[in-house]
Amino acid sequence: MVGPRAASRLTTPLAKISCSGGCSMTDNSISTPAAPSDPSPSTRLIVIGGFLGAGKTSLLLAWCRLLLAQGRRVAVLENEAGRVGLDDEFLRQEGLSVRHVLGGCACCDGLGRVLEQLQAFLSADPGQVVLLEPTGLAALDQLLASLPRTDPPLTVQAVALADATRFATLVKGLPRLVAAQVAPAQVVVLSKPDLVSESQLAEARAAVAGINPRAEILEADLLHAALATASHLEDLLAQAVAPLSDGPGAPNAGQALSLELDLPAGGLAFNQAEALVRLLVAELLGQGDWGHVKLLGRDARGETRMVSATGPRDLSWRGMPADLAGRASLAVVLAGPGADQIQARLAGLVPRLRPDLGQALAQALPPLPGLELAP
Repeated sequence: MVGPRAASRLTTPLAKISCSGGCSMTDNSISTPAAPSDPSPSTRLIVIGGFLGAGKTSLLLAWCRLLLAQGRRVAVLENEAGRVGLDDEFLRQEGLSVRHVLGGCACCDGLGRVLEQLQAFLSADPGQVVLLEPTGLAALDQLLASLPRTDPPLTVQAVALADATRFATLVKGLPRLVAAQVAPAQVVVLSKPDLVSESQLAEARAAVAGINPRAEILEADLLHAALATASHLEDLLAQAVAPLSDGPGAPNAGQALSLELDLPAGGLAFNQAEALVRLLVAELLGQGDWGHVKLLGRDARGETRMVSATGPRDLSWRGMPADLAGRASLAVVLAGPGADQIQARLAGLVPRLRPDLGQALAQALPPLPGLELAP
């Protein structure tokens, strides 16, 4: 049974994580173990799955830092449904070797390219640790069933992230996809536990256990305790049974759109960037839809900044909040009944934006048959 959340979660700067064994820790309570003296000759592949906006990249970054501090050789394989790799720059800034598969999903139309990139990592450096982050619409069971295990040897481990603020709703709205992501995982991380009530958290725990009764369940505020979470996952995965990979998979019902925006001459103040992302989330996600909006740009010093959201209460920055200038990238991923309406809904927003920003969006949008946009 999963242990209760620590009562100090909402008040302490470094939130705790709790697990089914009753343990808890924070990012300032861990130590970095030394790398093993006789590492396995097989490449270790850690697959971090889960729905859009659950915190996969935050966990991946912390996990990479932990492994690098242990002296491990680490590489990252990123899969994004859009045609712009928005997370690449942040990963490369950590000194990581990064390969990406864009414009496809790792479990279906992008699977061949994922396997090609993985094989390149395996051939170049057997014995390294590769972290694979598939798109938030990927069926984890389908992906795992397609992975090679030999030649060269490959040890596969699977973790699924579940957003506690939306999980119960997602189970009802996208049951096959959620099951395909959660059922094969060795450990399921319930993220954002500080944003829900105790009863909502208990409902999410019960839903996870109902889908995957054998998995360890962690509750983790990845904004403050990502490193502690990665450290604890290392311990749990060392003892876990192999991930399941024989599920039926799920249809990919999502769509993605990536745009390059020339921001207005005066740029966007950080609060204007936040307001734009919140507006896009509010307007693009209709009844029964789930999605993720990311806006990536550069600040006055040329440093990369990104603001993203999956809902009006769930907005965050990668890097410190900052005013954006020059060219920016906008990525929208949407699942649900309105998935094929992304472009039309964006076009409908153009006249409602301030003129210079509306013009930038209109110029970035591909031509939409039957719809004329004013220059």
